[in-house]
Amino acid sequence: MGAGNGTLAKNILDYLSVEYPQVYERTQYKIVEISPKLAELQRARLASHSCVRIVNKSIFDWDVREPAPCFFLALEVIDNFAHDVVRYDSVTLEPYQGITAIDSAGEFHELYEPVTDPLILRFLDYRRRAGHVPPAFDSFLTSSPLLRRLRNSLPFAPNMTLPEYVPTRLLTFLEKLRDNFPLHRLLLSDFSKLPDAVPGYNAPVVQTRYKETMVPCSTYMVQPGYFDIFFPTSFELLRDMYELLMSNPTLSASSTTTAGQEAEPTGYRPSPMTTAASSLRLNVDFFSSSPRGRRSPVDGVMSSSGLDVGQRMSTVMTHKEFLEKYADLERTTLRSGENPMLDFYQNVKFLF
Repeated sequence: MGAGNGTLAKNILDYLSVEYPQVYERTQYKIVEISPKLAELQRARLASHSCVRIVNKSIFDWDVREPAPCFFLALEVIDNFAHDVVRYDSVTLEPYQGITAIDSAGEFHELYEPVTDPLILRFLDYRRRAGHVPPAFDSFLTSSPLLRRLRNSLPFAPNMTLPEYVPTRLLTFLEKLRDNFPLHRLLLSDFSKLPDAVPGYNAPVVQTRYKETMVPCSTYMVQPGYFDIFFPTSFELLRDMYELLMSNPTLSASSTTTAGQEAEPTGYRPSPMTTAASSLRLNVDFFSSSPRGRRSPVDGVMSSSGLDVGQRMSTVMTHKEFLEKYADLERTTLRSGENPMLDFYQNVKFLF
């Protein structure tokens, strides 16, 4: 998803064709690219690989169910996904959704109303079920309504928390993975934190270019088309919500099957660990962070998936941890002994 100018795709396919020709012969590499310009660049760069198919559309418009096992790559993509703004009443902790109004002079104004948007409500529910609380909540104050009222009675005390930017579009992406790519193995990487962000929790960086210099802004309420807006991701929350969603098939998953295929029974999900689309199915808590009956991790005791018994089915690593485990670091080590691939990108994480 979002293959940029196609460099990574070419590197992967070149490597497979040389090192694993038998794997390359049966490989299909599909790119879902929303940008027509980038899709053309990818076609030109990958012309030597006939196994590539480029689909110029948004992943959210993808309407085909892929029944076969596949790897799904999403690298530096989700930081551009749309978010919603939520603030909480400082006494009742009730969430309020933000809306942007434009007056007759063209000025932007931020307004708040009780949350009614189904997607925001769904996100808040999934987060609660995943065992996470809003980052705006102070654990000391949330335990006592009396303390909240006392604080609210102080002079100039705010009646709402700072804004929280919730990744609602990311939620729809996870639902798309669950429903349309049931046998996927996900590799996702993006920013876990960003400098110069606007005020708030999980807040974005808003910037524009002025005289060849990127200038950060203090608000997201800017003229569309002239500013870059990108968000950090809480990978620990993403991991837990991903596992929760993958363990909870819905009717929408069975309603998008391809012609002639039998829908998966409700409550079961095909195993993403199998090497072929088969009748093997796993219970609904397979991806759960704390499924019923899961044993505590035991070093050296392997499960059928190749993981230590009790280990999560998905992992979060920093950029450095990922490269230390999987990369050939000698190739990127300088004569001084420094390794820029480990020293840089400290605000990047992987989910896989």
